[in-house]
Amino acid sequence: MFTDADSTVKGSLIWLLDRCKTAFGRRLLRRWVGRPLTDVDMLCARGDAVQALVDAGSHPVTLKIPSLLQGLPDLEKGLARMSYGRAEPTELATVLLSLNRIAFDIEPVDEPEDLGMPSSVLNDAVAALPKARSCVKAALDAISLKQARANEKTELFVDPDMYPELQDLKSQIAIYDVSRVAMQARPPAD
Repeated sequence: MFTDADSTVKGSLIWLLDRCKTAFGRRLLRRWVGRPLTDVDMLCARGDAVQALVDAGSHPVTLKIPSLLQGLPDLEKGLARMSYGRAEPTELATVLLSLNRIAFDIEPVDEPEDLGMPSSVLNDAVAALPKARSCVKAALDAISLKQARANEKTELFVDPDMYPELQDLKSQIAIYDVSRVAMQARPPAD
């Protein structure tokens, strides 16, 4: 399914189907192929969503989706790294800025059906995007993008009172640095 008899991707089912433009799209396709749906209603809803994207010329929001995805970092990977505490500040800033762009590119609607796309799956997914605005803005406001881009972890957060334990750790680092410098300045004992 994912490789042919010679353990190469070329010639396999996934090679034939994969026309994904993003890494997270490619992973999603592999999951869909590896674990196909057995619920007919869910399968039809997914098929309607794919067809709506294929017929993108029929709706202004589906026309926007490719440009939204263009040039995005691997958001799924970045969010997973953040949830496990493995993301570097640069990755945090990149993901937050990308999420911010996506959240503000779609106008909010009262109900997902108000988008008027022929797919309830797409209506629900796209209608959820603007709802992330306040969360993403709060996260961006909490960090210094300049320090994040410089990968400077100790000065990443703009409000030191927001995380008092972080301030305690910075104080301990400063004490360590002062004592280390003092030890280096002392002449060696005979």
